Amino acid sequence: MATKVHRNYELVVSDTFVVEPVTTKQLKVGELAFIAGDSGYTGELVLRVYDSLVSLTVPSHTWQSPGEMSLPVRRLRKGEAVVLTGTGE
Repeated sequence: MATKVHRNYELVVSDTFVVEPVTTKQLKVGELAFIAGDSGYTGELVLRVYDSLVSLTVPSHTWQSPGEMSLPVRRLRKGEAVVLTGTGE
């Protein structure tokens, strides 16, 4: 499992498997995916929300422009777990 600790929460993701990447444009609202390829954001867990994309790994990373919505990603597969645990008060 991969663990990343942030100021207000800890993110734990189950072991991942290699699957064919798709683009962020192909994600449905509410889907989670890892950024693939070598874009400088590789490995970040992202969430598709309406017309934008938000990184759960680095929440300050957001993409709102349709031109930026073509990053290669690997969708989480059924059974893969993501756990957010609050670390603040």
